This record gives sequence, C-alpha cells and structure tokens, in this order.
Amino acid sequence: MTPVAEELWEGGVVYEGESVQMDALSLCGFVRVPRRGRGVDLGCGCGILMLLLSWAWPELRLDGVDIRPGAVERAEANFRRNGLEERCRAYWGDVRTMPGEKNSYDFAVCNPPYYDPRRGGVSPDGERAVMHHGDAEIGDFCAAASALLRQGGSFFAVYTASRLPELLSAMAQCRLAPKRLRCVQHSARHAPSLILCEGRKGGKAGVQWEPPLLLREEDGRESEESLALSHWKER
Repeated sequence: MTPVAEELWEGGVVYEGESVQMDALSLCGFVRVPRRGRGVDLGCGCGILMLLLSWAWPELRLDGVDIRPGAVERAEANFRRNGLEERCRAYWGDVRTMPGEKNSYDFAVCNPPYYDPRRGGVSPDGERAVMHHGDAEIGDFCAAASALLRQGGSFFAVYTASRLPELLSAMAQCRLAPKRLRCVQHSARHAPSLILCEGRKGGKAGVQWEPPLLLREEDGRESEESLALSHWKER
C-alpha cells in the first residue's frame, strides 16, 4: 500500500513514509539539544526524527543521511511539505564511508537497525530489510557520530534492550561516554524492550539512570507519557 502524506495531528507535521513507531517518538522525547544547535540524523529514513525535532525546536538546523535513495527522496519531499527545506537536508550515503563535515555538529541522533542479518528473519522487501537488518552495525553508527560531532557534542540513540552491551561497547571504542540511560517498557511488570541513551564525545565517566518510560498503566490503559509522545505537540 502506497503511503499517503497526512497530518500526524491536527495542524501539525505533514508526513509520508514508514509508519511512525514508538522508538522514534521516545527518542524525540529523550533528546536534549541546544536551541540553535546543528544536528545530524544517521539513518534518517523518511525524516520523521528531523521533522519532529524541527517542530519542537524552530531554530535547529538538521542534516540527515540514509543508504536508501527512496527514503531520502521522501524525506526531502516531507521537508518541502512542511516548509523546512532551508533548515533540513537529506543526503544519500552510507554511514561507513560518509565524508561529512568532521567535528562540526552539536548533536547526532540515531535509530539504527537493531537486528543481525546473520540470525535470519530478514524481510524479502529490500528497503525494509535494510531498515531492520542493515549491513552497517552499531559500531559504524557510533564511529560516524564521533567523527562528525564537535568535542563535547551529544549522541542520542535508541536501541533494542537485549543488545545494550554492544551499544555501550561501541560507544566506548568511539570516545562517546554514556551520560543518560532510560528503559522503555510495556508496563512496570515487563522487562525493558528499548534503551534510550545519551553519550558525550570525550565526556568523563558517570552515567545517570532515568525512571523508565512505561507505555501502559497497571490497568492496561495507555500511559499519559505514551499518549503525549503519540500525539506530539509543540514544546
């Protein structure tokens, strides 16, 4: 079924692309950036993170890169629909070889593929396979972020909780010190499914664990925080 451009909420962002999932929404809610900062989205897809961050911080300037030409085209179309083409740009490229402007970004965001293609279950749809089982590994995304960030710049990522050790190991190898961590859980009775992480290039040791993001209350109702993320509003 061909995606159709539509408002994500009344009077809000107009978006066309892959369905908007809680990993992207929770990462947007977790990010802390300078009001007039410059950021890069590694694996930007159709630009959902860039759109939402631009909505929340009207003075940000954002670049995005993705290995899928079709996703880059849809991202650029989304920026034009929302009048953001002067502030948001998307480029085709591979995070493993992208040249970029070294040491020039205030922050990087990353919602990378979570799954190892060697473990099976890869979609026959080429774009979907890259999105969920991309050849680039978490270490490649961390290396790209470290190269592009200025000293002291922030790295924000969402990753599957079961592979948290790999994320932290990759960050350590790339001089991205973890500073904040937050679990995303279906409810208080469930184990974490996702991890939200903030790192700092060249940062000192010391990490803060934040209270978990619970998507459901004990009675099964969607939590207030989950509802707020699902119905993104201007901050």
